[in-house]
Amino acid sequence: MKQNLRAAQRPRFAKAAIKRQRRLILSIVVALALLIAGGWGIFWHVQQQEQQTLSPYSIRGCVIDQADGIVNFQDLAKQKVKFVYLNATTGATYFDDSFNTNYDRLRATNLKVGVVHNFSFERSAVKQLQYISRKVKSNTGQLPVVIRVSYYGEDTAEKIRRRRWIGRSRAPS
Repeated sequence: MKQNLRAAQRPRFAKAAIKRQRRLILSIVVALALLIAGGWGIFWHVQQQEQQTLSPYSIRGCVIDQADGIVNFQDLAKQKVKFVYLNATTGATYFDDSFNTNYDRLRATNLKVGVVHNFSFERSAVKQLQYISRKVKSNTGQLPVVIRVSYYGEDTAEKIRRRRWIGRSRAPS
């Protein structure tokens, strides 16, 4: 008699377990679908905002450095980008590893090219000019060379200004 009772309960238990399992799977599928739809909606919204922000500007460009990896410059041209600045040097010791490769690849497009040098307060401007001239050679492109000046580390505008005045007061007249 006990065996008959257990046998009668098993199918009910098994059916309930199967129903719970199906509900769990359905819930997971619905949650994933909502996440995907939400992500797509956010992506679409960001794209629309970007287009709206950029629409007043008829000429667009970008700055590329080695952190950007391999860039498809043909795709950039299709996205209405007209010029590209390549990060070349920083101070008198750093050269962007992908500069020459990107410069050669850009020559195969109709995009205008420029070069960026990141100024460093740790080296003299003359040493930095010699360094960028040696590294970049004649690969300066069609656009003016950009010198990007920014404060970093412990350097601030006030410290740089103070250092400049102290240096002048010690210089012989």
